[in-house]
Amino acid sequence: MSPSSIGLGEEKDLSLDTLREAGRIATREAVRLKASHVAWAPVIRDEGNTSIEVGAGDRAFAEQMVSAYDTEKRLQAQGLAPEFSIETFVIQAGPTFFDSAVKQVGEGIASEMSQISRRDASPYTSATK
Repeated sequence: MSPSSIGLGEEKDLSLDTLREAGRIATREAVRLKASHVAWAPVIRDEGNTSIEVGAGDRAFAEQMVSAYDTEKRLQAQGLAPEFSIETFVIQAGPTFFDSAVKQVGEGIASEMSQISRRDASPYTSATK
């Protein structure tokens, strides 16, 4: 399967919210394309953008990817979507930013998992098959 990319829009409009939206879109696209191996390599720092700290940007993306993936797995469990699993998810961060990315992504995933555990567990639909 060939790689897919998600555009982040105009550089002047780039924000953590943009990266959160990209995380949700990436999840939906990975599932739609049945991409079992997913990677996030934002290259915004390579392009010269310094408005968003690398770890914070990776955290924003990862949090929303985890949240959207949980929703997808709930849809699957309720028979509302075909079964599919992402096997690996890799975030690329250069050596200068690696420690911050690892720390912040780890904290973000832990925070998101805590929020997920408090989600309403009611089915998305009341229709029966």
